[in-house]
Amino acid sequence: MSAETEAAGLADEFPGWEAWRGVDRLWHARVRGAVPAVMVHGEDPDDLRDQIIRYERLASYEQEKRAIERSRGSPHGTHAPEDPERSRGGPPGAHAAEQSRGGPPGAGAPDRTESP
Repeated sequence: MSAETEAAGLADEFPGWEAWRGVDRLWHARVRGAVPAVMVHGEDPDDLRDQIIRYERLASYEQEKRAIERSRGSPHGTHAPEDPERSRGGPPGAHAAEQSRGGPPGAGAPDRTESP
């Protein structure tokens, strides 16, 4: 089968994709009009077909994942409760040390240091 026939077969099998055999003797395919560009490469038409399928499965998975995250109301998919130590700033455990000393500096009893 000729390269043109193989490329046409891939284009028929995967609408929106175009395929060709490069001067490097590798097969290449891209999604027409995709921004950013989407390209896959293979050693032969069968390998290229596998790469297109792999890309489409991964893209479908990512799309489903984003839809689930949006439905949960989280832009990044992070649903763990917020760590109170992190929300107060400083390294973890720093606030526990302040509490054992009676709070942060300036809280509670006034500083007894006299100025010159």
